[in-house]
Amino acid sequence: MKSVRILNEGLLQRNVVEKDWTTNGSLSTKFDKIQRQLKTCIDAASTKKPQRSRFTEETNQLLLKRKSMNRQTNPVEFAELSKLIRKKIREDHEKFRTERLLKTIEERQSLKKRQRELRQQTVMMSALKVEDGTSLTKRFDMERRIQEYYTSMFASKSVVPLVDDNRAEEEMPQILISEVRTAVQSRQSTWYRWYHERSTKIWWIRIVENNRQTIQRMLKD
Repeated sequence: MKSVRILNEGLLQRNVVEKDWTTNGSLSTKFDKIQRQLKTCIDAASTKKPQRSRFTEETNQLLLKRKSMNRQTNPVEFAELSKLIRKKIREDHEKFRTERLLKTIEERQSLKKRQRELRQQTVMMSALKVEDGTSLTKRFDMERRIQEYYTSMFASKSVVPLVDDNRAEEEMPQILISEVRTAVQSRQSTWYRWYHERSTKIWWIRIVENNRQTIQRMLKD
């Protein structure tokens, strides 16, 4: 996300008036001096708008606490703190994502574009330079070259003789019905929780879409 600068027009006008704009020399020298002074006036009259962090103040404080903690001295406390931080980061990210999507719907902007912006670490490779200096731009050619490179790098080039395994075979333990029942119930519980969370998000988005005019009227009032 690019930083936004806020310009103070009154301060800019005062800086321009106080500057000495008399120039001497060639046209290029005059232009360079005016450009430098104008940039100085703009920089002095503008401030950067602080970017909104995805993390809450509580999460940032926990990160600072972990940074100053000695992991070797307090391994248990460090592990518990790291577990809490991971939980807080997931909650903050989900809240930030939901707020941005709802704001996008209210402002009638592109929802697909906003979802692409919210993705993390999903930068698509646009080109690949090979050994001879040429660049591959087609996805099929890049995937084939990458596969050839890693296949050649990890391919075994030495002959390894097979060793006979003369160990006695062990009997396979029986699978209990209770173990199967526990595994199935655990998987069903995980799927139900994921489906419930996803359905809740879709329900809220549809509520906003169906009541967009009412929400906009409430915001204006």
